[in-house]
Amino acid sequence: MGKSDKVKELQKTDQNFVAMMDTMEKSLDNAIASHQSHFEKSIQDFYTGDSFKHITVLESGAHRDYQMQMDFTMSNISDVIRMTGEEIFGKSSSSEKTPEQQSIIDPLQPYYDCAVKTATAALSNVLTLLSWSQSAEYMIEEQHVSVGPGMTLHLLLLNKAFQGQTSTDSKTVLQNYIEYKIIFSPELGSAQVNVLYLQSQLTAMNRSLEKSSEFQEKLNALMFSDEYCEEDIDGPLHKKAANYEICLTDLRNAMMQARAATLALLKDSSADGPLTSCPHAKLKEYLEGKGFVCA
Repeated sequence: MGKSDKVKELQKTDQNFVAMMDTMEKSLDNAIASHQSHFEKSIQDFYTGDSFKHITVLESGAHRDYQMQMDFTMSNISDVIRMTGEEIFGKSSSSEKTPEQQSIIDPLQPYYDCAVKTATAALSNVLTLLSWSQSAEYMIEEQHVSVGPGMTLHLLLLNKAFQGQTSTDSKTVLQNYIEYKIIFSPELGSAQVNVLYLQSQLTAMNRSLEKSSEFQEKLNALMFSDEYCEEDIDGPLHKKAANYEICLTDLRNAMMQARAATLALLKDSSADGPLTSCPHAKLKEYLEGKGFVCA
């Protein structure tokens, strides 16, 4: 469970805040129970049909994150994604894989950097959007994001802004829940292990970068509002704007890193040289050895 330093501090010193956190935990448990089956069905629907007969879950997990509204950043969540990537690709000492999982992960190693950065960008985008809403009701998002040939990151995200009274004043805590499954489909992999797939990924990333300007427009609207202009420089709206500016920078950095990693793969895939040096070579060999015809 991720908690900001301020949340941890208040839990140690403020009994009212402890009670508020208990309420938040129970509320989240109920919300998860209500949406779990829908998330599982959305994954089943993703792989419905004769085209998908062989799927393997490479990794799954869930993470709860609590941060004060004024201190929200993507750094904690980015760390979770990085550690998840290490677990998926066997780079974590705590990662234990079955022989079947390991046989799939080995030929996917060339995509490690790109997959982790693509997942980070996707999560950053959704969580930045949800953080702007600051709804008192749960905001729910399900996404199915391709992070590499045959690899799909299935996401369930819940976000809520809780406002409660501590011993001294009112506090707003942002609660985020992230549940994920990374599933490999050889049917998808055989269709995606090529340059065209990377080009389509790059196009999608460019569109996401363009759409990030919408967040900048919201930030500009806040900073040019009468309330903001009339407020003291250390007021809550100024703190909110400064925080959103950091989040927007984090988001753009995540998107640019994912784009750069995809470009690097695309360059290696297009370069002249022996077939064995191509990042797709090992995955193609694995898939063809299983009887799949690669595009």
